[in-house]
Amino acid sequence: MTVAVLGAGLAGCIVALELADRGERVVLFERRDAPMQEASRWCEGKIHLGLVYANDASFRTAQLMIDHAVNFRPILQRWVDFAAHPAMVSEAFDYAVLRDSMLSTAQLEAHFGRVERCIRSAVQRCGDGYIGPVTGPLVQRADPAELGYEPERITACYTTAERAVDTHLLADLVSAAVLSHPNIEVCGQCEVRCVQPHGQAFRIEMAHAGQVQTEGPFGHVVNALWANRPAVDATLGLPPGRPFINRLKLGVNVWLGKRAPGARTVTYVHGPYGDMVRFPSGRVYLSWYPSGMIGAHANLEPIDWQAVVGSLDRDQIAQDSVAALQRLAPGLDIPLNTDAARPAGHAKCPVTVEGGAIFAWGNTDIDDRASELHQRHDIGPVATGKYISLDSGKYTTAPGFALQVAELIRPQACQAVVLNG
Repeated sequence: MTVAVLGAGLAGCIVALELADRGERVVLFERRDAPMQEASRWCEGKIHLGLVYANDASFRTAQLMIDHAVNFRPILQRWVDFAAHPAMVSEAFDYAVLRDSMLSTAQLEAHFGRVERCIRSAVQRCGDGYIGPVTGPLVQRADPAELGYEPERITACYTTAERAVDTHLLADLVSAAVLSHPNIEVCGQCEVRCVQPHGQAFRIEMAHAGQVQTEGPFGHVVNALWANRPAVDATLGLPPGRPFINRLKLGVNVWLGKRAPGARTVTYVHGPYGDMVRFPSGRVYLSWYPSGMIGAHANLEPIDWQAVVGSLDRDQIAQDSVAALQRLAPGLDIPLNTDAARPAGHAKCPVTVEGGAIFAWGNTDIDDRASELHQRHDIGPVATGKYISLDSGKYTTAPGFALQVAELIRPQACQAVVLNG
């Protein structure tokens, strides 16, 4: 019987592709007109090596990220030829520590050392599958001023081996693999409302073209939605049972072409700060948390985030984000395509302010040191019979958890990769 997969982000697409490769028929439901159009396309794309999770004293989050990071490329390689797309991978990240960081440099360096030891062990166990080289030192301390950071605001800086994938390029390639697979049917512009039991199977109620429709029966259902996943779980009598928060975070994407932005790929730690990622394509991703975090939702009522985004002043978000990052790295030169923000003599560059929903357990934001946003280890698939709710957690962990889902539905004797967690 056909499998229904709800949500065509990275996790949902990999579930669909893996099951289809194993011979299952899959219907992939997506509220946009094509796969990979929301959070999986518009996030920073960092493939976490656990460095940013220094505030989780248990080390479980860092260990989980490491295990999945070294398997990210081997899993995707089934459908995406990384060697044929050298522009896929970003520059390596700096970690710049702000003066009001939640953690001291001593705490961060102790964490970095533990991460380095665990990565060496993971590489020996799984092979070097990370998206970039980790043969040299994983983390090295550097002079902030020499790297272009404002020393009055940045107390320490570290160069690392951590990198990001170009989410736009990867989204296009994964989407093409999904759309061309003979065992996958994509049902676009379908807003899933609920899942209904139907004997030993399920039916899906959705809104499509202004009409409420019901599809099925389906032998299995995988709920890989991101924004409203708990709301759909609850329609089957499976409420989350603990506090959670859905946030919508927007990033600024600027297409600079060959012109360098004058600043490095960086994550600012440790608190509600931001990132900048430079990709070989000429796209630069910028995020400043106080400007880009535009909403939070903590109950089971479905929310239309696109309607929320439609009412925002995106130019202002872009200007505020760039201004905040320029205060930390004065050499940052991003000519936005608004006259008010563009220095004299600069040509306009295409700018897109977009993002996606972020689900996490807990009810406080990242500025709370006790927030569960700093502890992202309690994630992954939860099966209730033939219904599976998939909390993919992070972009890094989505492919590995997708394989775990496929194994729950159609086990096969030989796994290409082994994942802990």
